[in-house]
Amino acid sequence: MSFIRNSALAVVIGGSLLLAYAPTQASSDNPTPDEISAGIAAFKAAGLGDVFDKVLPLVSEQIQNRLLGQRPDLRAEIPATVQEVALKLIQRRKELDTTAGRIWAKTFTADELKTINAFFRSPAGVKYLTAGPKAFNESSTEMKKWSERLADEMYDKTLAAFKAKGIDF
Repeated sequence: MSFIRNSALAVVIGGSLLLAYAPTQASSDNPTPDEISAGIAAFKAAGLGDVFDKVLPLVSEQIQNRLLGQRPDLRAEIPATVQEVALKLIQRRKELDTTAGRIWAKTFTADELKTINAFFRSPAGVKYLTAGPKAFNESSTEMKKWSERLADEMYDKTLAAFKAKGIDF
């Protein structure tokens, strides 16, 4: 699955969860470490950790391409050096988890986070994560086809309505 597709899935899942729980009262603006941990567990269970894991490799690739564009003569050295630096930055990945966990803890109550975590770890939640992108893509394709048919029908009926009024297009 591509980074863009994973990102889109993350947005869809996150948006769905936000809409599902929007009316509830979330945790405080200063979540506790336990609430942040619950937030991290929930967003990872929702598959967003996998998306976040792709950030460093993507940034590494972009940096390599940028540097290779500036110095193509260093074709061997650039990837090795970027990889070396990236390996040192892996530990920074926890910052993203903590930030996301804090956001989730501020957005959802502790009970909601437990429910979200339980759902995505359940057979239905696992299937949602694995089969959901396919269902989403197929649904989107069908929505596009349906809207095109509807637009054609609306156009034809609008022309017919104008014709009934004696107006030709």
